[in-house]
Amino acid sequence: MTSPPLNRQPGKIRRSGPKWHQLVHHQTPPYLDSPYLLLITVLVLVAAVGGKFVACWMAARASGKSQRIFLAVGSLMNARGLMELIALNIGLGQKIITPTLFAVLVIMAIVTTLMASPMFELVNRVTASDADGVVAVEAPAYLTEKAA
Repeated sequence: MTSPPLNRQPGKIRRSGPKWHQLVHHQTPPYLDSPYLLLITVLVLVAAVGGKFVACWMAARASGKSQRIFLAVGSLMNARGLMELIALNIGLGQKIITPTLFAVLVIMAIVTTLMASPMFELVNRVTASDADGVVAVEAPAYLTEKAA
C-alpha cells in the first residue's frame, strides 16, 4: 500500500503557518513597557534572592553552621530556573497568571539562574579562610560509617 501524495503539484512544497515576513514583522505585546513594571521586576528579583538568603541564614543558624556555609548554600539556591519555567508555562496555559506576570517571573527565573554560579564564586572567594578556598560539605554519617 502506498501513502497518499503530500502535494498536489509535484516539485512544490506547501508550507502551513505564517510566512517568514509575517514572523519578522510581528510585534510582541509590550508586557514591560512602563517604568512601574520594571520597578516591580526589580523588586521581585530582590525578594527572590533575599528570600533565599534569609531562609538559608535561618537554617544555618538553627543547625549551628557557619556564615560561610549559609552564604554558599544561599547563592546556589538561585539555580532552579528550569523548574520555575515549567511551572510558569503551566500557570500561563491554565490562565492562572497573566502574560505580564509571566514575563516578570520569567525574567526573574533567568536572571537568578544565570547569577547563581558567579555569586557562588564571589562568596567562596570573599569568605575563603582555609588554604584551598573551597566550601567544605560534611558527608552524612551513613556514608562515612563502615559496614560491619
